[in-house]
Amino acid sequence: KELRESDKSDSQGYTVQIDGQYFYILQFPTSNKTLAYSEATGEWIRLSTGLGKDIPRHLINGYVYAFGKHLISDYRNGNIFEWDFDTYTSNGDEIVRQRDSAPINGIQLGVPGSRLLMSKAEFMFETGVGTSDSVDPSVMVSCSTNGGRSFTNETWINLGRSGENVLRVEWYKMISFYEIVLRIRVSDPNFVGIRGSSMSIKESGW
Repeated sequence: KELRESDKSDSQGYTVQIDGQYFYILQFPTSNKTLAYSEATGEWIRLSTGLGKDIPRHLINGYVYAFGKHLISDYRNGNIFEWDFDTYTSNGDEIVRQRDSAPINGIQLGVPGSRLLMSKAEFMFETGVGTSDSVDPSVMVSCSTNGGRSFTNETWINLGRSGENVLRVEWYKMISFYEIVLRIRVSDPNFVGIRGSSMSIKESGW
């Protein structure tokens, strides 16, 4: 859908190999968006610079791997930056990392079309040391029951001190739905890896 709706008249493509994974990055200047395809997972993701709710395009306007570094040029001013994936800010500016789940409904539970009731979601996180003094990173969790058109208010959940492995984070949310999408966002300049998740769901009688 994103590709179909994008203006491709001035699109640019880049292939990038990072940590043994191959990515194909598509820049759409007119449509003000950047998409990236992961060959390893077969999934598309959005890349962005800035915190705009419309998820504006990423600053990349050229890419080269040289001197053992991933170097990109900034379309706004021509500056050259190193793409360092152990740094969790963008030239000092905050980065928001966001992950939306696939839609969850009765089909996965063998009761297609049924109204469901969720009482809790659990997430398995791994945390690491970032590049700032943010030693107590948090995640922001919300959900949507209308196909991702709008989301509930975010709940902030502390992950524990940076560098510790957090086995389980619980999010208590009583909500009835036919289909739900979970959203996790992280803005602290720390490594946060999602290792798994689960939900407490049952059929609802209303």
